[in-house]
Amino acid sequence: MTQALEGFTGEVVINGDLFTGQSVNSLPEGIGVMLGRGLVANPAMARGLSGGEPLRKEELIRFHDRLEQELSALYQPDIVFMKLRVVMKHLACCFADTGRLERKLRKSRNLRELLETDRLLFDTCELKAEPAFVPDELREGQV
Repeated sequence: MTQALEGFTGEVVINGDLFTGQSVNSLPEGIGVMLGRGLVANPAMARGLSGGEPLRKEELIRFHDRLEQELSALYQPDIVFMKLRVVMKHLACCFADTGRLERKLRKSRNLRELLETDRLLFDTCELKAEPAFVPDELREGQV
């Protein structure tokens, strides 16, 4: 990438597949980044990039609960369920030994089932040392 940028004077922003601080820090100096799925999975990723504290389980749970409250104020339960299930797919990647719980998250049929499974995951699984989103194509056989 460095060679491709030689002599280029415009601004460059990288978007896509930036799931860890390491992936962002490996970019050449002066490159802008757009954090999508990586930031959804680890809401503290930007803080970590600037030298702040890593993600804590308690704040991830608060993030989840606040998101559910805000969504519930705006949408009907079936819409909240669909939106929150997508977020939980990302958040679940941050936890170790999720096994059957991730399958249970995917198979949840309504908001109540999803929230029950979310709680079970939060109560029984620990955060990974380096929480990050893992795309489905890289997770084959892990779940």
